[in-house]
Amino acid sequence: MKMPYAILAGLGVGLSVIIVGTLVASAQLLPPGVDWVAHMPGRTYLAATLGLSFGAAVVGGYVAAHVTRAHRFRAAVGVALALAAFVLLSFVLPFTGQPAFFLWLVPLLVVVGALSGGGVRSLVRDT
Repeated sequence: MKMPYAILAGLGVGLSVIIVGTLVASAQLLPPGVDWVAHMPGRTYLAATLGLSFGAAVVGGYVAAHVTRAHRFRAAVGVALALAAFVLLSFVLPFTGQPAFFLWLVPLLVVVGALSGGGVRSLVRDT
């Protein structure tokens, strides 16, 4: 499959996992009826967000590398950059509850995650 389609597939899967996972984590870990923008989330929610972002990026990088036949790791690099861009765009909204280190840690985690997923898939031989 062509590289742009592989990147879009990995990006779509990664973003879907992040969106659905964040909604589930918010519903389970934040008190009902709170304003998400003004509420200061607890450590458990912040840890879940970090783990979810990393895991979604691993899956997205793996999917991109799996879909394409040639240059698997390049597809994972494309997903890593695209996910990092989406994460940085999400920080445009003013969330008072997020610590300052989220601005650099989450994009770093999604880049490392997507490259890890793509790297794992690149090492696995096709049968």
